[in-house]
Amino acid sequence: MRHALLVGITALPLGIWAQGLPPLPAPLGIPAPGPVTSGPYAPQPILPGGVVIPLYPAGSPMLKADRAKEAEVYNMSQAVPGRISSIVNIHNPSIEVHRVERNLNTGAVIILAAGGGHNTLNVGGESADFVPFFYNYGVNTVILRNRLRKDGYIAEVDAVNDALQAIRMVRAYAKEFNFDTQKIGIMGFSAGV
Repeated sequence: MRHALLVGITALPLGIWAQGLPPLPAPLGIPAPGPVTSGPYAPQPILPGGVVIPLYPAGSPMLKADRAKEAEVYNMSQAVPGRISSIVNIHNPSIEVHRVERNLNTGAVIILAAGGGHNTLNVGGESADFVPFFYNYGVNTVILRNRLRKDGYIAEVDAVNDALQAIRMVRAYAKEFNFDTQKIGIMGFSAGV
């Protein structure tokens, strides 16, 4: 009976779509890099609800003044519309904070450092995908966007400095974000810092 019912349902005509299906709508909410302005590039969140904080102030000697205005380049997933797979051209490193609801918040926070062989930052599968996972356990997440060797930086110096500065920034904003400074961790993937 069940098999006959399924066959019957799949054999139903498309009715009003008999002339053909309409085209698929374009995906909504696709992230895009921020605009280039006269000041340092302002990184945009790669996930909804993210709070992006630059690691260094404008004019910092940690930034290359001649490149700080350049926009990041997003490499989008070919299979999933709107999903950023990786980022390159990072000259104004930042953190992107994702908090959990107050009733779930353990105060713990994990900084996610994506890998990519120091040539790209694989933020899709090595950062963004972990935000909902940690959320379910009451753990806040911070996505680190650090500078890359491919863009002319020394990974052992610049990327490490970015990771250390990310920890400092998380500590500095702990009260505002309701983080416990005794529960800060960092998780690196492959070449992730």
